[in-house]
Amino acid sequence: AKSSGGGGSSYIRMACCPAGAEPYLASDHKDKGRKGQANGVSYYQTGRGSVGLLLLSDIFGWDSGRLRAIADAFAEKGCNVWIPAVMDPLEGGTDGDGLPPDFNFGGRFMEVVALSAPTGNWNPENVTMAKADNVIKAMLASGVTKFGLIGFCY
Repeated sequence: AKSSGGGGSSYIRMACCPAGAEPYLASDHKDKGRKGQANGVSYYQTGRGSVGLLLLSDIFGWDSGRLRAIADAFAEKGCNVWIPAVMDPLEGGTDGDGLPPDFNFGGRFMEVVALSAPTGNWNPENVTMAKADNVIKAMLASGVTKFGLIGFCY
């Protein structure tokens, strides 16, 4: 169902988000970090130092919304920030991770449920945590001695 958002814009409400939640937000940020790989898992990394921060994306993946801008802001405060791409992309995803920007939640919500099920490609216990663990190992190898974690809507 279409609803009117702030400023007269329209958006589609997502079945997994509360009423009034905004849809996919395109990134309008110029990345300051770099992309890399840790044991086959892609990541975005920015900043240096022994204090690490792992950011886990929303369902649209590691380049949705303002996630990399948030990472770069934490890096400017002295953190060594990493964003792993932990979800196999559906129909290309967003920069190869998660859902595509035009995903129709209203008509396809059960596909997301299936992806997150025990046998699904996004199951946290069997798939996504193992991918995040590969990036955590890379964080530790880079000199991170303590870290925090922030998750976004997943």
